[in-house]
Amino acid sequence: MNNLDKTENASMQEEAEAYQLLNDTKNLRHAKSSLYVSKKNQYEDAGSTAIVFCIFGLIGILCDVLCMLHIISLPIMLTTYSQITMLLFFIIFSLIGLFSWKKAKSLKGSISSEEDLNHSIREWLQSHITAQQLHHMEDDDAVAEVNYLNHLSYIQEEISNVFPDVPEDQVSFLADEFLSALLESDEC
Repeated sequence: MNNLDKTENASMQEEAEAYQLLNDTKNLRHAKSSLYVSKKNQYEDAGSTAIVFCIFGLIGILCDVLCMLHIISLPIMLTTYSQITMLLFFIIFSLIGLFSWKKAKSLKGSISSEEDLNHSIREWLQSHITAQQLHHMEDDDAVAEVNYLNHLSYIQEEISNVFPDVPEDQVSFLADEFLSALLESDEC
């Protein structure tokens, strides 16, 4: 009878763990996932998008106008309807380019402030989070990945406490960068 109780308890515990794992998986699926992209990278992306769309749009408008004036003849632009349709597409491409250019200009101003903030956070991490602190937090019974995630969570929490206005994706990026550098230096 005692063995039966132990077996039932183990079975119930396994079911509870499986249920918890299922709930955790569902929560992960619904969790907001965002990857940190620096303002500098966003600026470069917006700038290259602007250049490509503006050039393509302007060349298309030029070719379309030349076809409308019967200076050149392109098989795709033989009818007036196709010429007007293509002209609208090329105007839209040019507008996308202009809006991307405007976005790039607005991002350019915030690059230095973001880099200064990241520099401040990195300096704070180096002066306040040590490998010894993290080593004392380790669970000897846990696998390395669990310890890594615990360290990462601790660092993220500390950053958020000191720098509360920093977005979560940026905090995660900086914490992971710092922890990876600490592990690579074999200090932890």
